[in-house]
Amino acid sequence: GLPAGLAINASSGTISGTPTVSGSYTVVVTATDGASFSGTTSFSWSISNTVTVAGKADQSSVSGSAITPLADSATDSESGQTLTWSATGLPAGLSINASTGTISGTPTAHGTSSVTVTATDAAAASGSTTFNWTVTNTVTVAGQSGQAGTTGTAVSPLTNAATDSESGQTLTWSATGLPTGLSINASTGTISGTPTAHGAFSVVVTATDGSGAYSSCSFTWTSTSC
Repeated sequence: GLPAGLAINASSGTISGTPTVSGSYTVVVTATDGASFSGTTSFSWSISNTVTVAGKADQSSVSGSAITPLADSATDSESGQTLTWSATGLPAGLSINASTGTISGTPTAHGTSSVTVTATDAAAASGSTTFNWTVTNTVTVAGQSGQAGTTGTAVSPLTNAATDSESGQTLTWSATGLPTGLSINASTGTISGTPTAHGAFSVVVTATDGSGAYSSCSFTWTSTSC
């Protein structure tokens, strides 16, 4: 009844070796003398196995962009065990392959998550590692060419456009350096109005989303007096 990998020395009665299979064993040890008289004792021997998951550095990604697949690895003290992988706290849009432990996908929302990756074998032994995963989102404002207008004459409304890597975000628009008399609509990004002063103005248009991500574009707006 010795666990696999263990053996008893027939002369000394010493049990030694390296157990190779987990489980609970009922061991019976017998000593027999030259006259064939013997005695026995029995006891239980429990062999457990351990799973160790390799640690992971903190991860960072951008919403809307597929990540480079992240491989996980683990060792099991019992050879031949098959591991099943799971994870909690993954950013939305990411998942783990239960067979390989590889995490993949495209994150869809910004934020920092505490991720725990666990490997479990058929003997119910498990190991875990925990790390942080930060997802940021990006805003990109389309560039504008230089603009020109005449003081006292309403400009054709100038539409600005931007994209956000995180779908569903609402953008708020602002601008600095606009010619006097012009303003930007904070919701639509459209610049309109009637310039009241001539000159060359350095304009910076900025779009900011609800997470605080923002982007800007710069151009010159020239207002002439005639």
